[in-house]
Amino acid sequence: MSATPPRLVDPTTDPARLGVFAALPPEQWARLLEHMEVKRVRPGDVLIKQGTVDRGMYIVRQGTLAVLVAARDGERVRRVGTIEAGSVVGEQALLDGKPRSATITVIDDAELLRLSFEAFRGLQFGAPELAGIFLFELARVVSLRFRSAQSEPDDETTS
Repeated sequence: MSATPPRLVDPTTDPARLGVFAALPPEQWARLLEHMEVKRVRPGDVLIKQGTVDRGMYIVRQGTLAVLVAARDGERVRRVGTIEAGSVVGEQALLDGKPRSATITVIDDAELLRLSFEAFRGLQFGAPELAGIFLFELARVVSLRFRSAQSEPDDETTS
C-alpha cells in the first residue's frame, strides 16, 4: 500500500464524492479532501484486519473491496459483502474506537481516501459545520447497513 497526498480531482466528478457524499457541495468536498490522504492498493492486499484497532476510515474512489468476517471459532471466514467506488469502509472504528469488526481485502486495483481520527479532529475544530455534515452522512451509512444486515441472508462461507 502506498500513501500520497490527494491528487487533483475535479470535485464535481470525483467518484468518491458521488456515492455516500453526493449531497456534499463540490467546494465542501474539496475542503474535506484537504484532511485526507490517498492510498493505492492492489488485489489481495489486506486493507483492514478484523480485531485490530485503528480509527481511520476510507472512502473508495475506485476499485472493489471484499468484506470478510471470521467466525467465533476462527476456523471459517464468511464473505458478507463488497464495497465499491463512492462508498465508505472503516466508519464504525472512526466513530466508536473499537476493534475492527471485519477484514477488508482488495479485489481489484483500488484508490482510497483515508481520513485518520486525528485528521477528523482537525476538521472538527477547523470546520465544525463540515464535520457535522460528514458525521450525519456517516450515521446514514451505518443506519442503512444495519437495516440491510437485518434483512439479507448470509453470503458464501469459505474455509
